[in-house]
Parts: sequence; structure tokens; C-alpha cells
Amino acid sequence: MAKKLHELKVAELRSELEEQDEATSCEIEVVSLTAEKLEESLHVLRVGFFPQENVCRATQVAQNLNAMKELENLCVDVAKEGCSIIAIDRITQKVVGVAFNKLQANNDNTIFTYEEYINNCREEPSRAVIQFMLDMDTYANLFEHCNVNCLLEIMFLAVHPDFVQKGVGKALCTTVIELARKLNCGENVKVPLDDKPLGLEPRPRIVIAAFTSFISQRIGKFLGFQKIVEIDYENFSYQGVTYKTSVGSHTPTTTLEYYKL
Repeated sequence: MAKKLHELKVAELRSELEEQDEATSCEIEVVSLTAEKLEESLHVLRVGFFPQENVCRATQVAQNLNAMKELENLCVDVAKEGCSIIAIDRITQKVVGVAFNKLQANNDNTIFTYEEYINNCREEPSRAVIQFMLDMDTYANLFEHCNVNCLLEIMFLAVHPDFVQKGVGKALCTTVIELARKLNCGENVKVPLDDKPLGLEPRPRIVIAAFTSFISQRIGKFLGFQKIVEIDYENFSYQGVTYKTSVGSHTPTTTLEYYKL
């Protein structure tokens, strides 16, 4: 049974979004990701993230089935940490959004790292996506900047194409903050994919994200994330083509941001 972390009624969601001249027509609830909903969540990645997310577009992930599978395997491993969440349409009970959230701890060898995972990837697009994530981390040491030993990263934020611009992404990000705050305060809300209980430690002190589109950057600004770096997509390239060329002018930069709990 999924833990219900956060419910958003349509009126509540609409009142928030009207401040940004958006509208919503869905009623969702955000719950912890469970094994029963894992395949649906991966499907949202396939149809809403790999073809649409800017870094995935720039690295042509959706054109390589093996690359998609390698990134899906990464998400499964991340989901085993118990901190990932999904948005469910309360009418159809279908998964309409997912946030795969990864714990990162300073000098803790019990949590796998992206450096370890990239060595298991053989496909160029999937390696390029993970390398982008590693590159973003080199622009700022958030452990030192925020004086923390553990953080929770919104690794992949995906919304089903039929539910874009309906507040699903914002609801997911809001709930990631809520989940991290509960962990920080000592409430173990982790949900395992199997029957094995997950320990509370290490506890995140901040939530971080690389916001790669103007939409997610707006969400970060609305929720109070603090921008630590902003990098022009001209600085990244794949097979000789800059991300700026692939992404287009609507999102000229990517940002690394954090939310202190």
C-alpha cells in the first residue's frame, strides 16, 4: 500500500497556479512509489521524459532503446532507496507523473554514485546524460556550500504528455520537499520496493535539482529554490552539436538549485 504523502485537490492546485496564469483540470494525489506502480512510472519516463526533457533531447536518448533501458535501470536502482514519488490521477488511478529522487551523502560508501553507474552504461546517449549530471555537480560543491553531509536530489522529474501544464510537476516538487523535511526531522517515510525495511540514515538536509527547462526553473523559483549556478547550454555538446542548438532558444540555460530544509 502506497504511503499518501500529499493530496492536492483541484481547487487548491488551481489557486496556486493562477498566480502564474496557468490552469489545471486534474485532481491528483502524490504518493510514494511502490513496486506495483514501478512499470507505470517507467512508462511515463518513456513517453514524457526521454522524448521531451532537454538533455535527453540533446543526447538523442529516445532514438536509442538500449540507452533508455540503461537509464530506466538507473531509476530502478534509485527507487530502491525509498524516496521516489508518483502523481496519480484520482479518477483513473493511473500514474501521470514521477520524481525519481536520489540520496547523496558525503563520504558514505553505502550509497551508490553516478560515477559508479556510468561505468555500467555502454550506450553513448545514456552515458552522456549521466555525464551531464556529473558535470553539473562540478560547478558547485553543495555539501560545502550548504554545510551538509546528505542531500536529496530530484534526479528525473517526468510528467505524462496528457498532463503537462496542469501542475503535476509542481505538486511532485512540493512533495519532494515535504518528504525530505520528514526524513530530516526523523520520520522514516521511505518506502522499499521489496519487503526489506530501509533505515532512516543518512538524513537529507537539503533538496537539490538541475532544472533543465524554463518550466522546471519556474517551479523552482515559485517554491523558493536558491540558484547556485546557471550555465549556458552552449557549454555542453553531443556529437559535435551544442545543447543550445538542440534545445532551442526557449531555454538558453540550465541551473543547479537547492532548497534548504
